[in-house]
Amino acid sequence: MKKPLLLLFLLNFSAFLSAQDCDVPRPAGESCATAPFLCDFTNYCTDNTAAGPDEFLTPTLFCGAVENDLWVGFTAAAETVSVEVVPLDCTGLGLQGMIFYSADCESFTGVSECVDGEAGTFVLTAENLTVGENYFIMIDGENGALCTYALNIDGSEIGDPAWANAGEDVPVCEGETAILDGTGYNNTPGEQILWTTDDGEILSGAETLNPTVSGAGSYVLTISDELQGCVHSDTVFFSGGENYELTVEGGDDITCLVGSVFISAEVNGELDWNYVWTDSLGNIVSEAAAFPVSSAGIYTVTATLPGLDCVLTETVEINAFTDEPEAVILPVDTITCANETVILDASASVFPEEYILTWEVFSWSTLTFTNLDPLMQLPVNEPGLYFLEITNPVTGCTSDVGIEVITLSTSAPDSVFYTLTDFCETGSILQVDSVAGGEGDLLFSFDNSNFSDLTLYEDLAAGTYPLTVIDSNSCTLDTLIQIPGISPPLLDLGQNINLNLGESLTLQPVTNADSLTYFWSADNNFLSCQTCPNPVIMPTETGFYFLEITDENGCTASDTIQVTVNRSRSVYIPNAFSPDNDGINDRFTVYGGASVLRITKMEIYDRWGSRVFRQTDFAANDPAAGFDGRFKGQILHRDVYVYVVEAEFIDGTTEVFSGEVMLLR
Repeated sequence: MKKPLLLLFLLNFSAFLSAQDCDVPRPAGESCATAPFLCDFTNYCTDNTAAGPDEFLTPTLFCGAVENDLWVGFTAAAETVSVEVVPLDCTGLGLQGMIFYSADCESFTGVSECVDGEAGTFVLTAENLTVGENYFIMIDGENGALCTYALNIDGSEIGDPAWANAGEDVPVCEGETAILDGTGYNNTPGEQILWTTDDGEILSGAETLNPTVSGAGSYVLTISDELQGCVHSDTVFFSGGENYELTVEGGDDITCLVGSVFISAEVNGELDWNYVWTDSLGNIVSEAAAFPVSSAGIYTVTATLPGLDCVLTETVEINAFTDEPEAVILPVDTITCANETVILDASASVFPEEYILTWEVFSWSTLTFTNLDPLMQLPVNEPGLYFLEITNPVTGCTSDVGIEVITLSTSAPDSVFYTLTDFCETGSILQVDSVAGGEGDLLFSFDNSNFSDLTLYEDLAAGTYPLTVIDSNSCTLDTLIQIPGISPPLLDLGQNINLNLGESLTLQPVTNADSLTYFWSADNNFLSCQTCPNPVIMPTETGFYFLEITDENGCTASDTIQVTVNRSRSVYIPNAFSPDNDGINDRFTVYGGASVLRITKMEIYDRWGSRVFRQTDFAANDPAAGFDGRFKGQILHRDVYVYVVEAEFIDGTTEVFSGEVMLLR
């Protein structure tokens, strides 16, 4: 089958050669980089008589020495492509060939076997190709053979080559124009170049590879070859007019805690900008996007885009707060029995409006205050070494000073021992039992003014009471006595509740006490009991429920809850039933919720007004009491019937319902 086809091809090709030059429409290239891409190999031929010695980069995996090779390219439209190489006129041993893939015409991958034609026709077969990818055919004369030859490829195996390349997307600054950088097989006879756009503006050069454009948009490069009818397009996006914004972040202020802070700059988008930071004197302090600063001042950043006239500037101010407070304690008196308390006065200190004032007694404890309260003048009644520290909580700057407090008192009252008896209704009783320390007769005061030898105090409400003890040497002891009292029990009936008519509810009080007595009351009579913890109610109207509890100490608590009754009538009457004894909807009856007490009457009438069923005084939701589709024992026909139902509800009201029901057979 091959020989007749080849003969027919050669006859047709001979006629073609007699009419035109062999290098039409595109001559083969002398290298991979100059190879023409063809979309139609019909009647294509070329010759290597002028190829000359090889001067270009060629694949090392070829099956022989490369001497006068020629290259053409194609775009795969199928996974398998067969190229028939037909020598037409050959001087020498014949032709060799191979099909390659290369992305850069520097490194090559063979996609077919390297075939030595031995002066005859041969076929190069490439398999497992990627549809849409470009490949190269290299034909070389064996041992320098000079040949005119034809290439034949089935048109269904190749597609339009990717001639046009519109270039990379073009970013520019606002208001600028740009020159697009398209590439293709230029300066080839019959090739036409055309740029078009729907949303941009082409200022000049629409029929060249490098037009001047203005305005953001998509620009399409189309290259067509009149000789072959090949057409290819590619698109580039021109981001002209983009509004770049420079954002600066200055971090925190410099403080005693934070010795340096970072400042940073960033321009929106994904381009690589250059950044230069200068101080207020114009000195360059950094060329990084972000860097640390340890001095207060105004810093200016300039952002530029390499190759474009884009310049953005912004400033940031860094403040420094490193002033330290000054801690001062004024001279202090000596502690005596007559002057048991002395004042450590820090009012002469210099500090900011916000501060932390800390008094520390050597080897004792620390007190911390965070506002200007009277403890700026700290009263002390114990000897020791005291330290004052003032801290700015914002900046962390601190200052401290110390002072020694001495005492001449040797036997002052030391501590008070007492007994508390608490009563819920009458209050607490305090009995002072004894006092440790002190000399002579002791006097007591609950108000630091009226001193007496009274040691029993009654009817004390809960709270904190100052008790002062003074001995015969005027040595005093001030102490605070906490009277906790007896707390009444806690009671919570919860949130107000909504009930549907007919529903019941068990009231659930929440309390923290045991051994309680309960007394319930309500503005209606729906309580199941008045003295139990959890009465049950089933109200027919909205009302309030009140509970008072009393504990074993006689302390009481009370709470109220409102129960709202939804008085809507929940009655459902079907609109169809099928008395066919299949166990499903065999009887027509009335259904209702808990609010329905009973059905006082149900009557069924046919379309002529004759009553065919009547039932009285039965419960809702009972199919056995319903209509079975019979009248006087006879089965009624499929038809629409009228019902009249009278229902009585638990609140004593009645309501009449009427409608139609379909009897299905």
